[in-house]
Amino acid sequence: MERVVFTVPRERQANLEFRQQLLARCEHDPELRSAVRTYALRDVIFWFDVFAWTYDPRVPPFHLPFVLFDYEREILVPEFCAAIEEGYDLYAEKSRDTGVTEVGPSGVTLHYWLQDSGGNDFLIGSRKEDLVDSRGVPDTIFEKLRYKLYHLPKWMIPTGFRRDKHDLHCKLINPATGSVIVGEANNKHFGTGARKKCVWYDEFPKWESTDSDAWTSCGDVTKCRIAVGTPFGMSNKAAELRHSGQIKVIRVHALQRPDRDMDWYREQKKRRTEQELAQEIDISYEGSAGKRFFPNYNLSLHRRELVANPDLDVLMCWDFGYHHPAVLFTQKDTFDRWLWLHCIVGKNVLIDHFARYVQRMMAKWFPEHRAEQFTHVGDPAGGSVNDKIDETTIMMLAKVGIYVVTQRSPRVTRAKLMKLLLDQNVNGLPTLMVSAEEDDRYDKKKPEFLLTQSMWHVHEGFLGGVRYDDRGEKEDYKKDGTFDHIFDAAGYGAYYLYPAGLLDFDDARSDGLIERNREGQVTRRRKVKTVDLDAEIRAAHSGGNVRFGYGAARVGRRRVY
Repeated sequence: MERVVFTVPRERQANLEFRQQLLARCEHDPELRSAVRTYALRDVIFWFDVFAWTYDPRVPPFHLPFVLFDYEREILVPEFCAAIEEGYDLYAEKSRDTGVTEVGPSGVTLHYWLQDSGGNDFLIGSRKEDLVDSRGVPDTIFEKLRYKLYHLPKWMIPTGFRRDKHDLHCKLINPATGSVIVGEANNKHFGTGARKKCVWYDEFPKWESTDSDAWTSCGDVTKCRIAVGTPFGMSNKAAELRHSGQIKVIRVHALQRPDRDMDWYREQKKRRTEQELAQEIDISYEGSAGKRFFPNYNLSLHRRELVANPDLDVLMCWDFGYHHPAVLFTQKDTFDRWLWLHCIVGKNVLIDHFARYVQRMMAKWFPEHRAEQFTHVGDPAGGSVNDKIDETTIMMLAKVGIYVVTQRSPRVTRAKLMKLLLDQNVNGLPTLMVSAEEDDRYDKKKPEFLLTQSMWHVHEGFLGGVRYDDRGEKEDYKKDGTFDHIFDAAGYGAYYLYPAGLLDFDDARSDGLIERNREGQVTRRRKVKTVDLDAEIRAAHSGGNVRFGYGAARVGRRRVY
């Protein structure tokens, strides 16, 4: 027969009529039917425009022919297919309701599964199993797959396919080729042991706890991992991938839909919160995280090229813990400005091992400084005994020559102090300035036990990684497990250098720092407990000698509680 050329109309009603007419002709013309089937399996765009359906309860008549938008046919489908065919990882960031899951995990995947050749095995994951497959729930990925599959003409469904045998929970089997689509929920061993043509990570930014493990575990499962999702803050593997520079990224914004324009966008601004707009529509990683805790931080103002002054003491601020121990290297200059020079954040590392590495970096970054020019302040919790080794963190640090001064202070107060310092200025420059260092997250020479040793981490925190606590507590930021450690460390330094004096009376009183006595006088509520530090240190490090640097002028031989 002559070569068949199809011109498919894209307007909904015209497209529906074209489908009906073509299918009617195919029913009575086996040769045409064979040609159409071959063409559809070869051309995924044609397959979508002629055979794919979608369900949308918001748009009557609800059961709609799936006609691709321009960005879907020009960006999504070609990019997904190229990644699958050529074997490379891909990240698709998107606004909400842009059809990426319909096109990719459920559409492109099904088209591969229908091929007459085998080897088209796919794994589709989401953060919960109920989002992967739940019978009768059209929003789940496998129900989207089923919806498209069962709207196909019988002659396009694989030979021998039976619902009861080949359509299982989280599994679709092509009996003619053996190709399988499998679904799985987020877990640390995600996909382990399998071999797939492609692995999909649907709504990857919202995978919790084991997202990094789930991504890594499929490195040998497939050559093509495709993550899709709407941003959900900076503290997740998805954001890390997006900003790594080591994975191809495609982007789909809501305004690329032909049925949405600036009038629609302005209406969304009226009905949504700032955070919701940032997260659901504007593809903002910082805004989507929640309300930014440090909105007064300005990159052009607070980020500076800073160099350590060998004549000034160094204040090192510590936060302890196995998962992400953190230390911030700072100096207070002659104009009373606080300069944040370097930071080191560990990753699943014991404190003594971490401390020895910190000491090596002290020698590298401050080669002209003497030992007495370093003062260490940190978390009072470091004075608690570790049941496993019967030592406190502070004792362990003392063994390697690091002696930490601790002060008990409300976390809320420390956070307020850092905010205030960002607003103050001296001689036209801000009181708090942060060193401009390059992102080192993907430096392969960096030790495996480090998350970072670059101030990029601090900048990301200021720009939105640190956000208000979801519980709505006044002036408190969320303990997210990533950014909070270095900012907790900084808070101990802020309170050490600028104790409560920057706060007005009402703030200081609400934080429990001051009170009025019976005579109406304002007094500080800080309890001071005198401790024989020499005795403590001798117990931890035989013959140790405490040298507090300029901290000695403030606390002498007392630990402040």
